[in-house]
Amino acid sequence: MKKNSIIYLFLISLFLSACGTGKKVVSATIKDKTYHLKANFRMKEDSVIWLSVSAPFGIEVSRLLLTPDSVFYLNRLEKNYYKGNYAFLCRLLQTDVDFDIIQSLLTGRDVKWYDHQSLKVHTKGKHYQLESAHRRRLKRYAKRNDGLNPVFYQSVWLTPQHYKIKKIKMKTISEQDVRKLLMTYDDFKQVDAQQLPHKYNLEITSDEAFLVEMQWKRIQLNKPTRFPFSIPSSYKN
Repeated sequence: MKKNSIIYLFLISLFLSACGTGKKVVSATIKDKTYHLKANFRMKEDSVIWLSVSAPFGIEVSRLLLTPDSVFYLNRLEKNYYKGNYAFLCRLLQTDVDFDIIQSLLTGRDVKWYDHQSLKVHTKGKHYQLESAHRRRLKRYAKRNDGLNPVFYQSVWLTPQHYKIKKIKMKTISEQDVRKLLMTYDDFKQVDAQQLPHKYNLEITSDEAFLVEMQWKRIQLNKPTRFPFSIPSSYKN
């Protein structure tokens, strides 16, 4: 599996809790090639996102740790690592992301620290649709060590039954290209008094396109958890 393909798979995580863990089965299609993987996911809201991806036979192929200002990544197959800022992921995914945008996609909630005043509400079929153009990060949260401050067009579809997000669509436009990201959520089930989606589809379209389909096998909410991450001395940067 190529290095970029492994890194792409960091987006296969999703959760909804201040602190929790989960296990899921994943199928990812990149450049017409499909990978079947298993993933363990842990998260502490607004603090850390941790992901371990394994091949079907149980051997870990990659591990990722995200904090609000840093990215740490291990490639077990090629025995190398990365530690730095989000510009790294923006280049690989060919779209603008930061910790809050990733957390939003992974939790099925709106981005916290971005302007909400520009949102407009419409009714589309059986869903409520919230739209925003040129949405920006709030000034008091705008400091980032990568020099990026994403501005994007966003559409969010809500279910009328429990007002959960059914679909998130993000689009960034530059002089060079148009980049689109679409995340859909399905199969909502109750977990500890919360309605949580158990199936997800992620599609990113830019110079390259890839599709990720995932299904939760187990979800635990509000459980104490650890986020182990260490870089072996033999790994290269």
